[in-house]
Amino acid sequence: MERALDEAETLIKEHDATSALDRTHTAMHGYLKEICKNANLQCKKHDSITNLFKLIKNEHPVFLNEIEKDEYVKAIINSISNVLDKLNTIRNRSSLAHPNEKLLKPEEAMFVVNISRAVLYYLKTKSDGSS
Repeated sequence: MERALDEAETLIKEHDATSALDRTHTAMHGYLKEICKNANLQCKKHDSITNLFKLIKNEHPVFLNEIEKDEYVKAIINSISNVLDKLNTIRNRSSLAHPNEKLLKPEEAMFVVNISRAVLYYLKTKSDGSS
């Protein structure tokens, strides 16, 4: 996961954010699997990032016991699954992960990368107790 994030940073600096979408997706996927493993959550080998996030949100002890009571925060957290599902689609249809003819524009790609970073940061602080 760390290597994927480092590669994403290099690609953003040397090219643009469109080049980093695949690495960002890989980092997210790897980190979600790591959270599941560390919390002994049973996931399948080929679970998508959407399924992994739902598993964490619904079964990880920190999220079950300490989730904010604010209904708006809960709504945002629930919406993250939808965002991650779109990250899958963007990776598969609008990035360099596959021979796609139409790529996401750099500005939108950076937006997606930054959203992914925010989700990763939130998950890290929640799951390791450093919030």
